[in-house]
Amino acid sequence: MFGLIILLFSCKRDNITRESPGAGNGMIEGFITDLNNSPVVQAIVKCGAVTTTTDASGKFTLTKVQFNSDSTVVKVTKDGFFEGLKTFVSNNHIVNNASIRLIPKTVSGSFSATSGGNITIQGGVQLVSSGDLSMHLTVTHIREMFLRILFI
Repeated sequence: MFGLIILLFSCKRDNITRESPGAGNGMIEGFITDLNNSPVVQAIVKCGAVTTTTDASGKFTLTKVQFNSDSTVVKVTKDGFFEGLKTFVSNNHIVNNASIRLIPKTVSGSFSATSGGNITIQGGVQLVSSGDLSMHLTVTHIREMFLRILFI
């Protein structure tokens, strides 16, 4: 039986460069939070070959970070959140007070593709299925939103 799950999140994307390979002499420390500025505990923070996890206050410290010229990319993962990527630039290869906000994965609604249904999401998005495996998506207003439709 087919099912449908819709995920909606707000997204503002930075320019992304490739992750830095290997280890080096740089250092990045900062905090990982959610959209409410609450700490994200036990998030995995990675920069090239260097990995750590956040503490109870969302704080992390990465040492021996490799910078490509004067920049490096930090990748953050945590179950229940979309992956976070952010490029940091520093001519002395030290970044203090780095901040990355993770966007939670939110299921806005679901229905069986064979029985159909209707899901309306804030921002004027409506997904309608009559149950014959066809769908109609209506978008009236979206600003900095991303819609992901998963078929399961």
